[in-house]
Amino acid sequence: MSKYLKQILFILLAIFSLDIMAQQENEKPNSYSDQYLHPKVDPKQDENPYPTARRLYFGGNGFLSLGTFTDIELSPIVGYWLTPRFSPGIGVKYQYLSTTYYGPRISTNVFGATAFADYLVIKNLNKMFEKMKSNVGIMAHIEYECLSLDNAYFGFTDQSPNSRFLQQNFYAGAGIRQPIGENSSFYVLILFNLSGSSEFSSYSSNPVFRIGFTF
Repeated sequence: MSKYLKQILFILLAIFSLDIMAQQENEKPNSYSDQYLHPKVDPKQDENPYPTARRLYFGGNGFLSLGTFTDIELSPIVGYWLTPRFSPGIGVKYQYLSTTYYGPRISTNVFGATAFADYLVIKNLNKMFEKMKSNVGIMAHIEYECLSLDNAYFGFTDQSPNSRFLQQNFYAGAGIRQPIGENSSFYVLILFNLSGSSEFSSYSSNPVFRIGFTF
């Protein structure tokens, strides 16, 4: 098992354990109020526990850049709120890359999968700073990424010239989450690639900024 996968599983277990303890002390068991995802003026937490069917959500992010370097990315995700603060999920990635920088255009397709977890450190800033009049939440994010790369495009010296190989990346960071409707929200993340020896990631900079939506 990859050392990065072991790290992410350990972190997920630690976060989930702490969240369960916090719920036992501060929240009614199995109470999933709309307030933590979609705050209302006077939420009735006890009368309307969060429905199981609505704990599942979908979303993702994408990227488009055309020119000498072309980069087109689609990254859909699906997640599940195990608790009012903790949500693991999975996703897939597709990326089309091409360039004419070195002469005739060459291109490649990148395929991959991700496993991630979000933890709402602060559900609603308005509860802490009433004058803000905002229901923005602060969340921590960790993510494991595994990509299939074509060495004919990347040309790494430790790989066979015409082979595909797997590249693993481990990201960690934080961001904000803003509800924009009854069942939807957008998020902004700042993530650091902690895989120091990685030859390639889905992004050209470190840290990376990601903007996505969920519904």
